[in-house]
Amino acid sequence: MEITTLLRAGIRSKKGSFISVLILAFLIVATAASVMGVRKNYRSALEEAQKTAKVADISVSISDRLLTDEMLDAIRADSDVGSVDVSDSVCSGGKVIYLNSRSEQTGETDSNSYFFSKMHEGLRLYNSTFDGFEDSIPELSEGEIYLPFGLHAKHNCEVGDKISVRFIDFDKEYTIKGFLCEPMMGAMMMGWKNVFISDSDFDALKAEVKAAETDSVSKSFKLVKIYKAEGCELSDAKLARKLNLATGIISRSAGSLTKYQSQRYTGLVAEIIIDVVLGFVAVLFVIVLVIVIHSIKTEINIDYENLGILKAQGFTDRKISQTILLRYALAELIGTVFGIAASVPIERTLGGVFKNITAILPHKSIAIAETLTVIAGMLALSALVIFLSTRKLARISPVRAIAGGRKEVYFSSRFSAPISKRFLGTSIAYRAFTSSAGRYIGILLITVMLAFFTVTVNIMSSMLDSRAALESMGMTFDDIHIQFTDEEAQYHVAEFEETVEKYSRIEKKYYANNVYYSLNGENVIFEVYQFPEYIPGLLKGKLPFYDNEIMITEQVADALDLKIGDEVTCAGRKEEAGFIISGIFQSPNDAGYAACISSEGAKRLGAKYVSRLGMVLSDTSEIDKIAAELKEKYGSMINAEAVRFEDVMSTDTTVQAGNYMRIMIYAFSGIFALVAVMMVCTGVFIQERTDLGIYKAVGFTAGRLRRQFALRFMLISLVGSILGSLLGFFFSKDILNIIFSMFGICKVRPDSTPLTYISAAAFVCVCVTLFALFASRRVKKVEIRELITE
Repeated sequence: MEITTLLRAGIRSKKGSFISVLILAFLIVATAASVMGVRKNYRSALEEAQKTAKVADISVSISDRLLTDEMLDAIRADSDVGSVDVSDSVCSGGKVIYLNSRSEQTGETDSNSYFFSKMHEGLRLYNSTFDGFEDSIPELSEGEIYLPFGLHAKHNCEVGDKISVRFIDFDKEYTIKGFLCEPMMGAMMMGWKNVFISDSDFDALKAEVKAAETDSVSKSFKLVKIYKAEGCELSDAKLARKLNLATGIISRSAGSLTKYQSQRYTGLVAEIIIDVVLGFVAVLFVIVLVIVIHSIKTEINIDYENLGILKAQGFTDRKISQTILLRYALAELIGTVFGIAASVPIERTLGGVFKNITAILPHKSIAIAETLTVIAGMLALSALVIFLSTRKLARISPVRAIAGGRKEVYFSSRFSAPISKRFLGTSIAYRAFTSSAGRYIGILLITVMLAFFTVTVNIMSSMLDSRAALESMGMTFDDIHIQFTDEEAQYHVAEFEETVEKYSRIEKKYYANNVYYSLNGENVIFEVYQFPEYIPGLLKGKLPFYDNEIMITEQVADALDLKIGDEVTCAGRKEEAGFIISGIFQSPNDAGYAACISSEGAKRLGAKYVSRLGMVLSDTSEIDKIAAELKEKYGSMINAEAVRFEDVMSTDTTVQAGNYMRIMIYAFSGIFALVAVMMVCTGVFIQERTDLGIYKAVGFTAGRLRRQFALRFMLISLVGSILGSLLGFFFSKDILNIIFSMFGICKVRPDSTPLTYISAAAFVCVCVTLFALFASRRVKKVEIRELITE
């Protein structure tokens, strides 16, 4: 009963701090519960979709002419293989152009390969609002096509739109009938896509493609699905490597994909965003703990006399500590309840966003176990912090409490400066800070952390908007992009360059292909460059100028235990050759699991020429004219387009995700700064009420006192923001390295400017100052008669 009475009194008298902690707990739990719910829901939905569609443990796309019965027999005979299914498919041979039925203009294009096949069991059709599935999938008529949902979000296409697809030397046009949940390669971020046409269309397409194939061009494929045997203890990757070493099926294929890789690539962007959000939430919880520590310390100082009286009445330190603990725990619990309730609609909204990225319709539920774990951890850490913070109660003396808790001896701080008439407001603010700096340590720490994270997100945003920074991380960006649609184009490259150079000098030549080869039996995407001197992303070693040299990423080096100077064996569809590792580079392709060789080196593996020309120009003002002239002259053998870096990045999923994170972090920083300042200002105001009465008695107006009050917090936030910005300068790069390593980027190169740091520091500083000015409105209520009462 004693504790209950004190608890109720404490809540009434300190409702400001109680509500503040409640709000902060609400924000933390709502955010953590919603993103953890999204992760659980999309993972379980993906697993269910892959099970329904009977996704194979290993899927291999291989040309008809390269797949032999001996290969299949050897695979089926392996003790770790349960079953093998083989089906027909046709690969697109050029760009896919989306013809928007809602506009007269041609829509977006896609250079990735599409694998056309007949419908099979296990797929589900999205309804018209994309929030559920149809009960059945209507049969396709001639000229109709079903696309995976990832293409709807990626290319903004709708049912009824048309797509034009290039196959070797002819084009086909299809009408989009609907969007499927295709859980193998349907995600937005995955390049290759499985698409489905009617049986009659497929049979006719297969025949046309076979008739148009040449010795060097083959687009008629078999999809080999390999399922593990019961009791197989090998991972998907190890089984794939074992089968490849035994049969060479993956070396000869256009590419392979394991179920694990499919799951990883499908959820890659979502997982990174969720991890970043949860990391930021953890930092916000640290800020909450700092606020609680400061609040308890201030509370003990303010209530020194009352606490001393309670101790004189027989209340033990333990009882008082329990009361404080219960008060904060109750605030956190109420905030938790509201947070869980709010996480439900937030999870639904976020689930829709991640649905577009993963192409998987997530379930609708809360991650109960994970959320309860977070809540338990939050309460446990809060209890520990409160217990440690209330140890100061043992030093409260009932005798000293009678004197208001005044210290027996007072020494002036060496940092205290005299009041200056010339800079009266500033000097008063500075002296108020130095005479009781402990009151402001919490705000200082909070501004340091908030500034650090705003600097980090600023650096990330500026990096994603910087062409030079992205190229240093292994990405290439063209101003003029040329894709061959005819073998004859390889003999006209000099003419293409001549046309381009009439308008601008060519600075870089990204003449390249991406193709899958095996490296020591492991399926790896190879970046093939005709001009190795332009290969981006070199980390150490040297570029592969010679035809027996190869570069690999750190992910490949770690997985296969390789280093610079080692010899490796690479195999293509028909050839095999030895290479020496010349360097380590980084690349975002296949989340960093990549290798790189010159076009001369690729010829040793059976490649004949590169079919993608990317040109970087010194003058980009007339790239539209260049593309138009190339199309007019050589349109029968190439696809040419002008590419503007700004346009590409404005629609890039990763950049958009980065911008969303930036907005979220700025919003949360502002909210936490507001709550923290309000709590600290309340305590400071109570402690300095008498001083404020004295200032009013000698002629200071309420407006002037409020400005001095805000100025004091501005000085503190300025120091904290500068310290946070400095921490960001030295350590933000390390955090970004961790984040981007999930994309395969091991080393980032921040492209920051002084404005990157100044804007972050200014944001935090301005927020704290304005909130302090708002909180100081209570100064108006201070009357001179406060001194009489004193």
